[in-house]
Amino acid sequence: MKPTGFEDSSSDKLHRMLSSLESRAQFDHECLYLNELQDSLSSLHAVRHGGKQLNKDCLAELPRALEKHLAGCERSMKALYGSLLKAASPTPGSASQTIHRILFEAGRYPRICQVFFLQNLRNGAWKHLSGLWKDAVVAYGVAITLVQQARRLVKVQNDEVTLLRELENKGRQGWDPSEFPEWLLLECESEIMVRDVQNQIAKQMIGPPGGQNAVMQLNMGEGKSSVIIPIVAAALGNGSQLVRVIVGKPQAKQMYQILISKLAGLLNRPVYLMPFSRAIRMDSGKADAISQLTNDCIKEGGVMLVQPEHLLSFQLMGLESQLDDRDGLAGQLLKLQSSFDEHARDLVDESDENFSVKFELVYTVGQQQPVDYSPERWVLIQDVLRLVAKFSAAAKKKFPQSVDLDDRHDGRFPRIRILRGDAQGAIFGQVASSICSTGLNGFPVARQTQTTRDAVRTYITKPDLSQEERAAVEKGPFWGETTSKPILLLRGLLAGGILAFSFGQKRWRVNYGTDGKRERPTRLAVPFRAKDSPTARSEFSHPDVVIVLTCLSYYYGGLDDEQLFSIFELLARSDSPGVEYQLWIKTATDMPLPFRQLEGVNLRDRTQCAAKVFPCLRFAKGAIDYYLSKLVFAKEAREFPSKLSASGWDLGKAKNRPMTGFSGTNDSRYVLPLEVKQLDLPEQKHTNALVLEYLLRPENSVKLVRQGAGRTVFDSKVLLGMIEKMSTNTRVVLDVGAQVIDAGNREVAERWLRRHEGDGETQAVVFFSDADELVVLNKAGSVEELQVSPFATRLDQCLVFLDEAHTRGTDLKLPANYQAAVTLGANLTKDRLVQACMRMRRLGKGQSVVFCVPWEVEHKIRQQRGGRSPSTGPISVSDVLCWVIAETCLDLQRTMPLWLAQGCRFYRQGEMWKKGKGVGDQSSARRLEWAQGFLEDEARSLKDQYQPGRADGDLGSLLRPVREDVRTELQRRCEAFGLTRRQRTAALQEEQERELAPEAERLRQVERPPPVQAEAHDIHPDVRHFVAHGDTSPSPSFLAELPRLVWATGDFARTVERSQGYSDAFQRSVQWILTNKTRDGERFRLLIISPYEAQELLPSISASEKVLLRIYSPRLSLEFRSLDHLALYSIPARQSEADLAIPEEAVTQLNLFAGQLYLSSSEEYQRVCDALGLASTPVDDSVVLGPDGFIPPGGDGDAALVNRSGFSRSPVKFFKVLLTKIRQNCETIERTHMGKVLDGVLLEPEDLEEEPSEDGGDSS
Repeated sequence: MKPTGFEDSSSDKLHRMLSSLESRAQFDHECLYLNELQDSLSSLHAVRHGGKQLNKDCLAELPRALEKHLAGCERSMKALYGSLLKAASPTPGSASQTIHRILFEAGRYPRICQVFFLQNLRNGAWKHLSGLWKDAVVAYGVAITLVQQARRLVKVQNDEVTLLRELENKGRQGWDPSEFPEWLLLECESEIMVRDVQNQIAKQMIGPPGGQNAVMQLNMGEGKSSVIIPIVAAALGNGSQLVRVIVGKPQAKQMYQILISKLAGLLNRPVYLMPFSRAIRMDSGKADAISQLTNDCIKEGGVMLVQPEHLLSFQLMGLESQLDDRDGLAGQLLKLQSSFDEHARDLVDESDENFSVKFELVYTVGQQQPVDYSPERWVLIQDVLRLVAKFSAAAKKKFPQSVDLDDRHDGRFPRIRILRGDAQGAIFGQVASSICSTGLNGFPVARQTQTTRDAVRTYITKPDLSQEERAAVEKGPFWGETTSKPILLLRGLLAGGILAFSFGQKRWRVNYGTDGKRERPTRLAVPFRAKDSPTARSEFSHPDVVIVLTCLSYYYGGLDDEQLFSIFELLARSDSPGVEYQLWIKTATDMPLPFRQLEGVNLRDRTQCAAKVFPCLRFAKGAIDYYLSKLVFAKEAREFPSKLSASGWDLGKAKNRPMTGFSGTNDSRYVLPLEVKQLDLPEQKHTNALVLEYLLRPENSVKLVRQGAGRTVFDSKVLLGMIEKMSTNTRVVLDVGAQVIDAGNREVAERWLRRHEGDGETQAVVFFSDADELVVLNKAGSVEELQVSPFATRLDQCLVFLDEAHTRGTDLKLPANYQAAVTLGANLTKDRLVQACMRMRRLGKGQSVVFCVPWEVEHKIRQQRGGRSPSTGPISVSDVLCWVIAETCLDLQRTMPLWLAQGCRFYRQGEMWKKGKGVGDQSSARRLEWAQGFLEDEARSLKDQYQPGRADGDLGSLLRPVREDVRTELQRRCEAFGLTRRQRTAALQEEQERELAPEAERLRQVERPPPVQAEAHDIHPDVRHFVAHGDTSPSPSFLAELPRLVWATGDFARTVERSQGYSDAFQRSVQWILTNKTRDGERFRLLIISPYEAQELLPSISASEKVLLRIYSPRLSLEFRSLDHLALYSIPARQSEADLAIPEEAVTQLNLFAGQLYLSSSEEYQRVCDALGLASTPVDDSVVLGPDGFIPPGGDGDAALVNRSGFSRSPVKFFKVLLTKIRQNCETIERTHMGKVLDGVLLEPEDLEEEPSEDGGDSS
């Protein structure tokens, strides 16, 4: 195979591309990254210069030569085997020959076969052989490997690429079988021959330079997992150390099968597993079992296969046991951890994944509690998302290239992705302006002056505030107990970047979504590792990111039938079902008329609901918000006061024995733990440039996705249409850009196969099932596993579709002429793109790729091209690679803050681990104090998260606890990434994903109040006196700060013994009222009594001429009439209108105390506002109101706004607690009239509906 001019041309293209990128580099890390690619290119030139070729003139004689070579190898092997048999047999004429013959005939003589000799290559038997026998057994093993190679050469003689690769492998290059006899045994059993490059990597992993932790790079498909890990593990398992192979969960099953097949056969090396999580109820016996397991593994020279979370969970379990005062168990676990640090010899596969900064294990500590400002927190976020959707359509028209908006379905929340800063500023600016002009529930800014509203808008939208801008809000009249939290939350959403992060950097079903198949069920949004591939246990750590992404997941995906049934059942038990239902159908324009009223929905007719009602409500925002608020966030939006954390830094810490690992890429070298070094072997430096050069060859091309008339969606239909217009060899789709989210893998396969119905050369499609199994779909419609199907050896008749999750790690031997369509997508890095393209194992040797560029990526590529006319001209493969390299540098820059935070924590905890070595002999209190030092705050208030000054800080405060030498290195790395320009560290955790073990504390456990003792009933004498005379003050159980028109008896107020502290949970509802008959200026009295008092005093009341007993109920639903006139029923009956009349002021106070939620008229609304001291109309700059609209007392009596309530300070907070937590048992009331009044919303006349007629409404 002679080099072509293509290679030189591709090399020149790569050099020009890297030079162009270097000229535009802005940060030091970009320059370093590009310099390393240039070095890789130089190494590639050197490697290619010394490359070997097949002599074309000798190809005709090749088959005969290979057959002859095979025959010679077989003769040699048989001759050696005969010599060994002869040497192992008794010598003729010897005294023992008769004994041997007798043993043989009796069937007791050792059976001599190939395995009999090969098993002497094991370490245990090898050391007992003499020198001559060692030489003989090695010679026989080598002969077997030569026969195996000769057979492979005959088999691949028509495949020039594979043939050349096999011929270049002379065997045992750089290593001596006498030194590594088990390597030779593994070669014989597995029918492989260790290549020189594998030996080089293995030697470095066995003995890294300086004995330091190191990771290396080896190109994809070079046998990292199948060859290098087993031979290194065999070499290191010498009985003096614990060999651990660390792999991620996705690769664990495959690695276990590899280790069993390579090590558990003739090598007789056991493979141990140590699955560990917080779900294990640890005790002393289990700790002893783990200790025995590790000792056995060391003695037997075995291998322990573990996952990163297993090791970190074990580390945290020791600390948790100490925190729980289980001193004995904690001592065992910490001693075991110390033993691991001393004896463990770790091998890390796919090191870039296992050291990823996005991996972090968290043990939550303490009692579960609601997140700060709940339930208002998610209600406000849902309102803000409504505004985002409202203003996105206008932004799409103004900035068509900056917003990806899918609003094809009326009544649904549009699918939104904000691509550029101009649209982001426009949308969020309009959201902020709308909020400050009209207000939101719980955010009464509409009542404030224009100056105040402008200051608030600046506060919630500007990331960096001056002292004056902060003071204008935080020291202003609007800042208070009820308004500070919504202000801070809005600041986090807008200025803090939560919305920008959610709409700009995350894609539904690609980066996040819901997962109903988790071991620990959750209905919240979780991170996805690829399209439709949720992570196993990870969660987003930021509570507002979780809320926003959960809302978007359900807005885009809708509710299923069971979820809709659940909210209908909940709605039927609520106080105002009709009002809530009207909010649901507000956007359901296609809802049939009979079902537009709640009374028309029959939940017992499940078929009718599923067929006619639910399809119209599945995507209704009102219904989804209700489901999320009542059944998801209320139960799962929880946090814990503290946590224990560990990360990839703990895996890579320096121990007594080095840790070594490798990966197919070295792009992650900049975000490796400081104690792990990237080891660049000279023989492998060309790897990066080699793959890029393959991609730059002329057979690879670019296709742009056409933007339809107003449509911007790149889906499976568009992609398959593009493929039809490509070469007939385009038979592979590599969806690394995750563009196909409109259909599942099987559906895409079916659609693609239907387009080839008349094509006799295409019979099936290969794809991955939902169970991550590689399957094949044939034209008959049947699906079976590829490996057991006829198409396993007939891939030339198959199409191949690989979704994003499987564009890494999938190995298929595809025909040499196949071309792959490779999709591009947002935030695609070079590593991911290269990994996907290398699924074409013969790329650059016959196979090729065509990049499918959607308009979003096309726009970024043209921007990134810079000076070369960014808006015109065709896009080349060089442009694509330039863009993907730039995205890689940007991705590294984005991960740097989290890398820094984890590193600072690791070194801070490292000092504590050193101190912990001496606490084992100290008191229990001292050990507990030491363990508490590892605790970090998990629950953070809105002030801690978003308030300027508390949430912001420079890097110095983060680095200060770290020792000086480490601090210097961390600062140097930060400066290389330009991190010094970003002084705020509040957002360090925003993009973090965490691994939560399924601990019991995370499970929701409903704790019932403990049993309480009921208070004994007692009727005070003053109550009896009031019934008899109606003119003296009753015994007061008084509602504080209200004018004394409404009184309550002691028996009504006391339900349980107060010493037990649960009185709020046992408050009586207001039902029975005593009023006196006022005559000749007598003062009106209204007394609330208990049902017991009403029953006991009934005879006296019936006989009294001074008082009336009236029945009352607060209006909790619009469907009920108001009963606050107290004229529905009275004792004695048939009273005059004068006796039944109630002062309006007393009625208002009674309604407030009883928890009435709905008002009947504008006049009543005005009386309520007057009673609470709140403004009922907008004000100008001449009046300064409180943050909730409270009118300051002491105003001019002639002024339009005067506080006549009698309150010296705002009662809003008190009444919110009274109405929500006591009267409504923590039900939200924000949609009711009183809820809006207390939230600062100004009610308009149309908001106050008339009362239902006598025969209207359903009172059932």
